[in-house]
Amino acid sequence: MNRHTRQDESGFGGIEVLPIGLLVMTLVTFVVLSAWNVIDTKVAASSAATEAARTAVETFDQGEAENAGQDTWRGHGKTAKLKLDIEGGISRCGRITAVATTKVKPIRIPILTSWMSITVTSRHSELVDPYRSGLVGEAQCE
Repeated sequence: MNRHTRQDESGFGGIEVLPIGLLVMTLVTFVVLSAWNVIDTKVAASSAATEAARTAVETFDQGEAENAGQDTWRGHGKTAKLKLDIEGGISRCGRITAVATTKVKPIRIPILTSWMSITVTSRHSELVDPYRSGLVGEAQCE
């Protein structure tokens, strides 16, 4: 009986494991980077909505509020188009809401993400000060 005919191959995964592992890690990296891009865009949109709502309450000027929101958006290093809507009326205890909406393209993975985009929306509300000067009428706060 020849002792050298049988070799112990326990623990051998084969050379095919390396390319498959590399492919899986690459796809996981793309998914994580895409998720981070969406989170980063959500933070920037939230900041823009907050600044727009605060400026609208302080100045009562919708154009100035939109400019403040867009400046904040660009301050976060974003170049994509941001749509800002200012809702609500200027009255004592009135609620003004700023809604910021944009689209995010995920990290480009050929074939998989060329058609994808994710809509990110953020909103922020502020109340008009009931004791603010320059407004007519009495405060009707609840």
